[in-house]
Amino acid sequence: MFVDGLETLNRTQLTDLVSTLEVFSVHNQLREQASKLYEQLRNRFEWLPQAQAYRLIEHLRKRREELADLSESALRTMLFQRAGRLCRCDGLDRMSLYRRAIAEACKCYRLEMQGKDLDELEETITRRYLEDLERVVKQAVRQANQQQAGQIVDHLEETIKRANEQDQELMRRAAGLDHLSGRALWEAVRKGALGVGAVSALNATGFGAFLALTTVLHAIFTTTLGIVLPFALYTSATAALGALLGPFGILLAGGGVPAVVLRKGDRQSKQRLLAMLIARGRLTQSVG
Repeated sequence: MFVDGLETLNRTQLTDLVSTLEVFSVHNQLREQASKLYEQLRNRFEWLPQAQAYRLIEHLRKRREELADLSESALRTMLFQRAGRLCRCDGLDRMSLYRRAIAEACKCYRLEMQGKDLDELEETITRRYLEDLERVVKQAVRQANQQQAGQIVDHLEETIKRANEQDQELMRRAAGLDHLSGRALWEAVRKGALGVGAVSALNATGFGAFLALTTVLHAIFTTTLGIVLPFALYTSATAALGALLGPFGILLAGGGVPAVVLRKGDRQSKQRLLAMLIARGRLTQSVG
């Protein structure tokens, strides 16, 4: 079960997951977009009062710092509490959480549960999440210009140096590299070395692909391309939310129809986050 894999995560991994689950939400994305819109308006109308800009990445960094002093046990408790809230049911035991998370993530991918084993569904969800992850990363890589690529590669170098030897080796093998470096990993992703075969392998190779893709995605997220592409990974409501993310949608966000769309987007976002947790736990078990 994926929950068994989550039980084995170390302090750093738990901190990253808890902060991600807490910060990534449709509400916070709208908050960032509204902040950017206001900045654009203020550039045109200087008489508008100055307001503090909101950026999700800064919120994420701050939350990680706040969690840094917590024990591994406390972080693990927070992770499972947050997972329970994503399932809209607090206080679940591990088996109940497992069943509920699988059921919610199945809705994200429109998977039929009837007559299927939970382990089979967990495997399918993991594969689908990895395919989404690969698609989003490839899209982001294609959009990066030469200057942006250089900044991303520098960030990748730093991230790889911080990774433990096992994770470095898993990423190297998944990318088919003789030597792992930021530049080599970037080129491997750009050329499609982490293809469907790698990301669909629910074993050490699959986990290496997962680590490599999330490492590249995080580098893109924290450098130049902003929040839009990474957030698309966590919500399938991008089309429905399109109106809300534009200036008119933000101004009308208090209306009945946008509120309905927002609730739908929030629900689908939570389902994607659960799919991410399922994939992480399942793949962690594959190398554990």
